[in-house]
Amino acid sequence: IPVGTLEEGAFIGQTTLTRQPVLAGAYAVDEVTVLQIERAAVEELVLRKPVLLQEIGRAIEDRRAHVERALASVAELPVLQR
Repeated sequence: IPVGTLEEGAFIGQTTLTRQPVLAGAYAVDEVTVLQIERAAVEELVLRKPVLLQEIGRAIEDRRAHVERALASVAELPVLQR
């Protein structure tokens, strides 16, 4: 089910640091620039900037909560509306 839309400047793949399973996928509906950053480079960056790790953790939890709310709202729909 569609859960949200990422806007310019948004990112995906932040769970690479926690090695948590990915709960979602992403589909581009317009031109997209993708930047792949190796896990080791991200680890090094967050070691130098611990606040960044906190922000990434908050983003992970916010997105997870958003997905859980979306799934719960679908589960409440009658079967014919799903």
